[in-house]
Amino acid sequence: MSENKGKNQQALGALLGALNSGGAEDAEQALDALESLGQSGMSDILAEGLDSDDPELRVTAANALGNLGYRAKGSVPRLAEALNDEEASVRWGIAEALGNIGPDASAAIPALITTLGDFMPIVARAAAAALVKVGAGSVPALNAALKDTNSSVRERAAQALGEIGADAKAAVPGLKALFMDKEADVRDKAKEALGQIDPNAIKATTVPPVKRIAKAPVTSAKPSKAPPTKTPKAAPLKATPVVGSRPQMSFFDKLLNWLKGLFGGKK
Repeated sequence: MSENKGKNQQALGALLGALNSGGAEDAEQALDALESLGQSGMSDILAEGLDSDDPELRVTAANALGNLGYRAKGSVPRLAEALNDEEASVRWGIAEALGNIGPDASAAIPALITTLGDFMPIVARAAAAALVKVGAGSVPALNAALKDTNSSVRERAAQALGEIGADAKAAVPGLKALFMDKEADVRDKAKEALGQIDPNAIKATTVPPVKRIAKAPVTSAKPSKAPPTKTPKAAPLKATPVVGSRPQMSFFDKLLNWLKGLFGGKK
């Protein structure tokens, strides 16, 4: 135990020294030093930040893990648990981090699906974007979310499946079922998603009218045809910074500030 703590402190010292130097090469070497500790070693160092009483430090810890990418996959369960954080900015940062970890964050899929219903849209969008980055492994859970009682969850799930693309073909029947959804936004997203996944499938789909309209009296004049309208495509799922947040700092600046605040009083 004490031996592992010593290694952690040694890597921490190397990281602080490298970050203070301002050199990208030194910083990369510091990250390699963290990697040498193994997945559990990195988690031991950074997970303490997720437990901080300061929301900004929790966000910084999440960003640090996300920037480590696949090397932080050992921290995915802890990040998934932290999606319940009371602060929206922290939940947003954690969803972003899980997206940056990518397919290795598959263990967080259930928590991300739940977060699709977050009352803060920016957090819900970040969760949807993360599920897209996790990839094909998200498809079964997203397909199930198409039946959620929350229309916003159905809409976000449909859009995420569309952005996953051809790998989401298993969700085609579920998307077709949404063509009769009571919410217009959900219907539109389902049609758009189906077109992204399999254009031929949407061409072969006939949607019955939601409501019949009485025919107008027959006249001798030929009725003019209205030009076809196109439904504008939704912007790709992309998490946006929390409104009112401070100007973005570089990853290394934020990590340095966090580490100084967390360990500055220790020797």
